This record gives sequence, C-alpha cells and structure tokens, in this order.
Amino acid sequence: MGEDARTELALAVFCGTSKGSGSAPARAVDELVTVCASRGIRIVYGGSDVGLMGRVARIAQDRACAVTGVTPHHLAEIEPPARDIEMVYVDSMAERKEQFADLADAVLVLPGGIGTLDEAFDALTGEQLGTHTLPIAFLDIEGFWAPLRDLIEHLRVQGFVAKDRRIVFVATVGEALEVLMPAPAAAEVV
Repeated sequence: MGEDARTELALAVFCGTSKGSGSAPARAVDELVTVCASRGIRIVYGGSDVGLMGRVARIAQDRACAVTGVTPHHLAEIEPPARDIEMVYVDSMAERKEQFADLADAVLVLPGGIGTLDEAFDALTGEQLGTHTLPIAFLDIEGFWAPLRDLIEHLRVQGFVAKDRRIVFVATVGEALEVLMPAPAAAEVV
C-alpha cells in the first residue's frame, strides 16, 4: 500500500491510449469506474486524455470517482493529459511505475498495447522480486489476454516461469474487484 496518510483504497488501472477495436473494452471501463465510484475506490492511471485512458478520466468525472493520473513530463508533451483531475507529474517512465506502486493497493490490467504490457510486466516482476506486494490481475475481456495466457503457460512448460507462480486472469469487473479488493465483511449484529 502507498502512503500511510491515505485511508481510501486505490486501484492502479493499466490500459491503452488507443480505443482498440470493438466496444467491450470501453464498456468494461464504464463498469469498472462506476463500481469503483460506488465503493469509494480511487483509480490511479496513466493520466492521458486519449483512448481507454481518456475514457477512464471522463467516466470518473461523470461518476464522481476519485482519480489520479500519473504521467512523465515528456509524455505530457506528446499525448494530452486529462484535464480537471488530480495529476502527478514525474520525470521518467520508471518513476511513473514507482508512483503506481506507491499510490495503489492493487493493479488491474485492461486491454492495451506495448505500454500496457510494459507496465503489467514491471508490476509482475516487482511482485515476484518482493519490491511490492500489490495483487495484480488481467481483465480478460472476450479472451483479449488469451494469447498472453498461452505464452505464460509455454514459458512455464519450458521452465522459465515457476509452476507455483500464479498470474491471475479474470473475466469480469466484478471478479476482478473480488480478487483484488474484496469488500469488507458486513459487521456482525449482536
């Protein structure tokens, strides 16, 4: 978990600066942000105003969901950062990844491209090496991550991923939040 003064839960969301093909990723963003807003979970994401990332910011604003963007100064000059949200500007992509780990309690990987994979693998590596303890899951919308699942299984069979190394793939937003941020148990009435 990040800073000691923070009391709210925060979910790092990795996703693309492209919309991708099909409407399923956008629907997943809408559902994820809506559920996070209802549960008081802050979303921490890459800070861009384009593609799925931009949708995260817009839907968060519409749903009154707390959201923090994290972006390097140089990247903000290339792709526009979201407006009217809390932004953290850093000097490098490595610092951005450190901020994700510091500000979040868990990581959810949505569809995306090379940058999304870079962030996901950095988080997985950090968790494996013990530099953080954040739970990580891939939201496998309509089988989007099936080729990655196959690759990881291939690596496991070839002896490059430990047999007991668990990499989590979930099919729905509800399942993702249950795995990453289970709702607190209801208080027992006496």
